[in-house]
Amino acid sequence: MIAEYQTPFQDIVDDTSIDINLLKIRMRAERDRWLSTVDRVNPIWYNTLTEEERNQLVAYRQALLTVPEQAGFPTQIEWPQKPSWL
Repeated sequence: MIAEYQTPFQDIVDDTSIDINLLKIRMRAERDRWLSTVDRVNPIWYNTLTEEERNQLVAYRQALLTVPEQAGFPTQIEWPQKPSWL
């Protein structure tokens, strides 16, 4: 479930002169933006999801949380694939 995704910060990732700590901050901000789509799921709507959809949502959120733990972070990130229904 890896997305072929270009971050809006791709030009920064490709800039080898940028401070790595600044890049980490920016990539975490990008990750947090995607997390916000999951965290905004209404509890009532969540209860209407199938078990499979709930599992997909939980797996997606967990994969986003572990993005900073990837070996290539912050320059080579394998972004998790967002469930198509989200």
